[in-house]
Amino acid sequence: MKRINAPLLTKKWFLAGVASLLCVGSISPVFAFRENAPHAAISFQIGEKRVNGAGEEYRLSYAPYLKNGSAMFPIRDFAKALHFTLTWNDAKREISIQDRQQKIVLKPNSPFVTINGDRQQMNTSVDIVDGKAYVPIRFIAETLGAHVRWDHQARMVTIDKNDETSLQLTYDFQKGNDGWEAGFADLPQDYADNDYRLQHKVDVIPLPNHATNKGFYLSGMNRSDDLFMYIYKKIGSEQGILPNTAYHITLAFDIATNEAGGAFGIGGAPGESVYVKAGIVAQEPKTQPIDGFYRLNVEKGNQANEGTEMKLLGNVAKTDSVDSSYELKHFVESFDVKSNEKGELYLIMGTDSGYEGLTSIYYTNIQLDIRKEK
Repeated sequence: MKRINAPLLTKKWFLAGVASLLCVGSISPVFAFRENAPHAAISFQIGEKRVNGAGEEYRLSYAPYLKNGSAMFPIRDFAKALHFTLTWNDAKREISIQDRQQKIVLKPNSPFVTINGDRQQMNTSVDIVDGKAYVPIRFIAETLGAHVRWDHQARMVTIDKNDETSLQLTYDFQKGNDGWEAGFADLPQDYADNDYRLQHKVDVIPLPNHATNKGFYLSGMNRSDDLFMYIYKKIGSEQGILPNTAYHITLAFDIATNEAGGAFGIGGAPGESVYVKAGIVAQEPKTQPIDGFYRLNVEKGNQANEGTEMKLLGNVAKTDSVDSSYELKHFVESFDVKSNEKGELYLIMGTDSGYEGLTSIYYTNIQLDIRKEK
């Protein structure tokens, strides 16, 4: 085990914090970043609540402080300002922060971390202050490739990550559908509306903690031994996508599901037999009539088998409860894709059901990290 000793001004010192949602809830939030942010930076002063981050000035409920020579700062605010993915695993009581190359896993009240699976020890533990996780920041920031500056006289910390090859997009549906559309495939051309009960809308997710999270709601009854429900969105020149260009894209999102694991159903389990898939393609996803059924023009595979254009990410079975309440389940996947001649890419996520019953889920906290390949 490697021990990290990090004095404030010589080696690595620390600052961090996790949002109260990560500390007291069971959800796995991904924070909303503005599109086309040209410069990712955050600055703050030790002992002062005022913070400049993500292009805005705001106040913390508890000021950053020094502990064992390390600056302690809320990890949530750091992740939001510098466009890192931040998640909370309620079952393991773990905080994860990551980018394309590095993943750091921390535990509240512990000095031990893992970096890409390698266990290390910081010179101070993660603190929970006012419901937020404060962490030693220089270590976190520099491990993730950010640049840290310390002004000793002003007791000011500035952290930045100016990455001109990266674009971050996030959709949380708080103000509507954000340009996302819905579709249904693998059902008969002569299906009856009353039988399949297909629905889609943006609505508040009925989470048990009374949160006001919104999501894109999809619901449908599988009557034909197979039902694919999906949402998709075009990204193009307005988001900075170039024609005929190769990209490496990391997609992260949450699905709110109320299906407990281990249940039984016709055709398969209502949780484990409803498979989650995602892809990024150069053509608009559409259904077309083939042999009496509506089939998708994207090669998604069938149920537990993934296709050439969509990957299998998991299923909708809950991990933290066995009742009928909704909880958020997190998914992450990376794709190497090439835009079309118009500079367009289409994001698509869906559930491929082998369970012959009703499935009702919400998509939310969709985040993309888009990097142009060299």
